[in-house]
Amino acid sequence: MNAKEACRLARGSRCDCRTCHYCDQLFGGRHEHDHFPIPKVAGGTAVVAACLDCHDLKDRYTLSRWPIDGYARAIKGLFEEALASVEDRVDDRDLPVRVASHPSLSDDAVLARWSDLQPLSRILYGKLRRLEEESRFHQLQDGLSVPNVSTLASAARTGTEHLARHRSH
Repeated sequence: MNAKEACRLARGSRCDCRTCHYCDQLFGGRHEHDHFPIPKVAGGTAVVAACLDCHDLKDRYTLSRWPIDGYARAIKGLFEEALASVEDRVDDRDLPVRVASHPSLSDDAVLARWSDLQPLSRILYGKLRRLEEESRFHQLQDGLSVPNVSTLASAARTGTEHLARHRSH
């Protein structure tokens, strides 16, 4: 018996997943189950099917390793409605917090427009939610207070800075 056969037998029944939750591509082979929107470490139990590339981008690659064009498109797609609502306040110091707390970025709102989001925006949202929940979980475990600035606010700050630099080139 080779390793492939042993692995197949160990898995037992196979799932019936057909497409990736993030990119909607049909699975051509192996895929993984990803805890979404709350990571397993933070008590999440809901899982979605994810292709290896999307799962890697979400969980295994830092945002600094994402190609800048892809990151800029993901930020723009995810934060577009929130950014449009605060366009006249570009110099506002609280802009990232205001953007991140915009109703269009609530879980319900993002999931309601999930099919309209580009795959990289979906992956980015999953990544930001994972980071936020993991950070909150670890801070609570350590008896620390959870800061008011969310991961989405940090991403909004970083993303708007990246977009500004990207537009000036």
